[in-house]
Amino acid sequence: MPIFYFPKLTADNYQTFRRLINTHMPETFAQWEQQQTGKKNEQCLEWHPYGICVDVEVTPNEFIQFCAATGYSHTQQALDRLTFEKGTQKH
Repeated sequence: MPIFYFPKLTADNYQTFRRLINTHMPETFAQWEQQQTGKKNEQCLEWHPYGICVDVEVTPNEFIQFCAATGYSHTQQALDRLTFEKGTQKH
């Protein structure tokens, strides 16, 4: 069963992530949530009934440390990679 991991950001730390990543992130947290919901819905429909989507909480400090340790730039792809790595450790 495929598992898809999505970064779960909080409203309080969203603007910090926007400043860190600085591209391809919606202006508001509400827009981010809508975008993430749309992506999850697409995955669920594509893999129904076998795939599941899991939210993985990520903090700005974790993201900064992850990028420093791996040499990744602060990008959406790096955030997705951190989310995947955290998610697979839990499941």
